[in-house]
Amino acid sequence: ALDLTGNSGITDDGIAHLKVVTELVALSVKYCFQLTSNSIGYLLTLKKITYLNLTGCSKIDQSSVLYLHQLPMLRWLKIINCPKLQATKEELLRLKPNLQVITAQKERPKPDSNTSSQVSSKTTTRKDSAFPKPKPAVKVSPAFNGWIY
Repeated sequence: ALDLTGNSGITDDGIAHLKVVTELVALSVKYCFQLTSNSIGYLLTLKKITYLNLTGCSKIDQSSVLYLHQLPMLRWLKIINCPKLQATKEELLRLKPNLQVITAQKERPKPDSNTSSQVSSKTTTRKDSAFPKPKPAVKVSPAFNGWIY
């Protein structure tokens, strides 16, 4: 897995360099604000991508849907707070019926009545983490500012 969450310096060109990480199965680019739909196109060379978190990638738009459905192993997709990506869960399932989990912007979960209103957003964000974080194995290029696990 590669977690680039919050890396404001990562661009589409940076994502293009991931083509050499052919065994990559999980990628989180949460809140990487510079990424556009072109970055999703660059992921098409990564045939093993199974998990993808695009939460908060505000420049990713509707054109990325055409790329997403071409990722053969994609089973988990998270797209919250992507205002230019207006695809609904039904539309995404129609294009990619094998997706097991989709969280689309238009569908907000109802608050759990057991959830304390005093939980900090930091705690909530951590619980909403893209992937469990095992110990770092390899440090990648400083351009990625992330770890491969």
